[in-house]
Parts: sequence; structure tokens; C-alpha cells
Amino acid sequence: MSLRVNNLPAGATVADLWELFHPFGRVAWAAIRGIPLPKGDPPGVGYVDLATGGAAAICALDGSDYRGRRLAVREADLNDLEAG
Repeated sequence: MSLRVNNLPAGATVADLWELFHPFGRVAWAAIRGIPLPKGDPPGVGYVDLATGGAAAICALDGSDYRGRRLAVREADLNDLEAG
């Protein structure tokens, strides 16, 4: 299951995503891209593909605090993956 992770803190890395998601299942791949906002605050958007445990990861991590940011985790759709 491919997941989209919104609101990652500045400086978050792919290794951070692996660490965050590996307790839920085998991470097949992970990626991060930044989206700069006009006021200069660049929240990151991450993508993670879990071979298993995607639903559990969403339940556990959606709305959770990660380094002072409230994560939004949902299943990625095809448009997300093409844009990412």
C-alpha cells in the first residue's frame, strides 16, 4: 500500500520515513518532496510504500505528533504518485 504523508517537518529525511514506518511492515520504498509556501515554511510531503501494514500505519500515525508537526497520513492515489 502506498501512503502519502503530509506535514513532515523541515529537515525530515527518507531515513526518517523508514524509521517511522518500518514498525508497521516492510518498507519497499520511501521518498520526500518539499512544497514551499509563500511565507517560507516548507512542509514536506512524503511517500512510503509498505508491503504490509499500511492500514495499521495510517491508524497509528495519522494525526500523531512528529517533531512538533501533526502528521496527516492517508493512502496515496495515482495522482499523488504521478505528481510526487
